[in-house]
Amino acid sequence: MSERNDRKVYVGRVVSDKMDKTVTVLVETYKTHKLYGKTSKIL
Repeated sequence: MSERNDRKVYVGRVVSDKMDKTVTVLVETYKTHKLYGKTSKIL
């Protein structure tokens, strides 16, 4: 059997837990522009 790669761990904030078995989590990531170097927030 082959080993799995380590998965990336995301840290987020719980936005909604009104549903029975589901929660909505907001994960903020930042992406840097290749040419200009400006960082923008991806929601």
